[in-house]
Amino acid sequence: MKVEHIIRDWLVINPQFIEPGLEVVDKEHYLPDDAGTSGFIDILCKDPFNNFVIVEIKRSDPAARQTFTEVLKYAELIQQTYQARKSELRIIILSTHWDEILRAFTHICFHSSIPIKGFQLFINGETKIPETKEEIVPISSSNFSRKFMRQQMCYLFFNEENRQNANHKIQEIMKGAEIKDYVSIDLDAGKARDTFYPFALNLAIQKIPKEDLLKKISNLGGEDHIDMEENEFETEDGYLEFLNDVLFLSLDFTRFSDSAEASYAENFDSIINVQNWKIKSLNRFGIFKSDPRYTEFMLLKELKGHDGNSHNKFVGFTESSQKERFLEIRIESKASIQNIPFWSEIIDKVLDDLAKGKQEFKMVLDIYSLPSLLQSLFFATINGNPDYFPKILFFIFFEKPEKTIAYEGKILWNGRSPNPKILNKSFFETIMLPDNEVDSILLGLSYVLEKVEFENGNEISSNYVTIKNGVLSIDDTEYFSIEDYFKENQTFLTQLVEKINNSSTFL
Repeated sequence: MKVEHIIRDWLVINPQFIEPGLEVVDKEHYLPDDAGTSGFIDILCKDPFNNFVIVEIKRSDPAARQTFTEVLKYAELIQQTYQARKSELRIIILSTHWDEILRAFTHICFHSSIPIKGFQLFINGETKIPETKEEIVPISSSNFSRKFMRQQMCYLFFNEENRQNANHKIQEIMKGAEIKDYVSIDLDAGKARDTFYPFALNLAIQKIPKEDLLKKISNLGGEDHIDMEENEFETEDGYLEFLNDVLFLSLDFTRFSDSAEASYAENFDSIINVQNWKIKSLNRFGIFKSDPRYTEFMLLKELKGHDGNSHNKFVGFTESSQKERFLEIRIESKASIQNIPFWSEIIDKVLDDLAKGKQEFKMVLDIYSLPSLLQSLFFATINGNPDYFPKILFFIFFEKPEKTIAYEGKILWNGRSPNPKILNKSFFETIMLPDNEVDSILLGLSYVLEKVEFENGNEISSNYVTIKNGVLSIDDTEYFSIEDYFKENQTFLTQLVEKINNSSTFL
């Protein structure tokens, strides 16, 4: 058996030798190529951040440059086959000898946007099994992205048989329309929930480029629904969202349902987590079925819009080497925090400092925020649960030196009494066009951000922070708990709930 095969087979059983947390997806993973020669990846893995990791084991030889060209081709085929984002790809090259491939490795490192690492393997002379490894330093200077449309559709049914028939019709029409990448979710209200339509089907479709959207709409005979021109929209995204709506109208799946509701990621999140509908089945098609990394957890996260499609919730994690993923997080997290300028400014400042710094890090950013602070206060009051208030959890982990910085964004009471004038505001305007920072002043509440630093597992500092003259500074204001706010302002909160309950535009 060749040495490379011995090494490969051992690494398949021991992927943690390559990198902690690595999981093997497949050995000799086949990638078809309609436009050229197909290929086989030595070991295809995924890491704790759910990135594809292409692991190639190479011998040192004169054909090194061709070897690395093949590796980049594998990355392109992964994007093509699974419509993976470039930010979800990594490459690791392993070799026992680097003399003849070091220069080619250096070239690919500095001319590819995909993170690439190389390691020299030191193997046992008899067994040929790797014993240790050493990271290789380069010689010098040391769109097929997967994303659901924002729009979804929820089709409602009197009984399960009607939903089953609709599922068959939808699959048939989607196939004819050449829409391959989508997910349909069968939902049951359950016996405990009194509803006219106890069965539902939620449909989410992969984003489609503009020209393809127009072609599919035309093939479905839906041109009459296009009653606006592209130049009437302020942004291309606005025009694309309009075309997405037209596509759903052209598909006309409402004819197979007993009722239907336009939906978004936030609605789907609410159906599952607030209204407690139960998922009976997840039906995947196209890339959502073929991508070997795509767990149910990952799928639900994207259906709920936690990847930037939701205005209520965002979850993102990455590390310093994944520059494209880091940039995605900076852009996609803004949707869920756009109505809170104070937090948005601080988080953007922290991310900017990380981007400019030279320290290696890993980070997790978790944001939750309803569009309106009044909306959050209303739900927190009637449910007796402060978890409805906006919150941020932002963890940054540094290895050298070992240090963790945690930012926690939360709502606290500043000690002032609520201003009754807020009860005279138009709640429609407050919800549709909220000015949360003004409302927080009238309510006697404050958006605060606490920074806690740890070294070697021990807390070394804890302060509220703000921005002064573009610099992150300590905020020494005295704040009080939200529980104290509820206790001291019961009369006002009762009036607020009564006002909102009488406002149909709010609910």
